[in-house]
Amino acid sequence: MASSSNPIHELFLRHQKDVFAYILTLIPDRNDAEDVFQQTCLALLEKQSEFDLGREFFPWACGFALNEVRRFRRVHYRERVHLDDAVIESLASVQFKSAKKIGAQLDLLMDCLAELPGDKHKLLMQSYSYHGRLKELAKWLQIEIDTLYKRLERIRKSLFECIEKRKERS
Repeated sequence: MASSSNPIHELFLRHQKDVFAYILTLIPDRNDAEDVFQQTCLALLEKQSEFDLGREFFPWACGFALNEVRRFRRVHYRERVHLDDAVIESLASVQFKSAKKIGAQLDLLMDCLAELPGDKHKLLMQSYSYHGRLKELAKWLQIEIDTLYKRLERIRKSLFECIEKRKERS
């Protein structure tokens, strides 16, 4: 799924982290989860022609991921202690609902970020690029650290309010 000119590829690229997170909740060992993710990617690639662009991609991809989790568990069942199938199904259902909700909230956040004025957006991005070393950022910007904290707090508050307004509208 390398090319982004294909709508399926674009959908996959947008949701790949969510699909991996979904798998990781069902298979807690990261190496095993990565293996299952790779198998899921192959299955999605093989079946991409069957995807209806009118449907949501994430639930469709999670169906493939769950099938690959089941297959992995069958093959490796004797090697490790595993959860009961009913527990896995329950976890899969809860995780799918959570991931869908988080995905919707991330979409709202991205929309609200796009609406931020350029200087505020730039400051927020700079604060994250400094990986929590806000004292260094404040020094670079030649402002007091308290001033930086207050500016970032106002920006985050405006993002929160924007997200809440958008939630109310939908």
